[in-house]
Amino acid sequence: MLVVDDDSDVTSAICLVLEACGHRAEAVHRADEVITAVQRFTPQAVLLDIGLPDRSGYEVAAELQALEDRNRLRVIALSGSEEGHSQKRLFDLWLLKPVSSRDLLQSLVAHQQSWDEASDPRR
Repeated sequence: MLVVDDDSDVTSAICLVLEACGHRAEAVHRADEVITAVQRFTPQAVLLDIGLPDRSGYEVAAELQALEDRNRLRVIALSGSEEGHSQKRLFDLWLLKPVSSRDLLQSLVAHQQSWDEASDPRR
């Protein structure tokens, strides 16, 4: 999973939790690093902060929508508010910060099966 947040404490904490649960996790801190990281790392999901300083998470999510393998990539919003929730179509899941480790992992597990089914070309 790719964790995108300008706060390195946030990315470190989330990466530690994900790795402790067996996920491969990497972090970037700027919007302009996301597409390159996705192409290099090919994560299953991108946990994307909405309030990035260089560009909004909405803009980054729109760029991710244009990727060829978007069907296999899950984009999860990390936001400090419900504001902007109208842009939900850009995201597979919307989580409010601060999100606890338990809530993050429960959300990922709860949505995993439906995501797997949606990206299965045999369906």
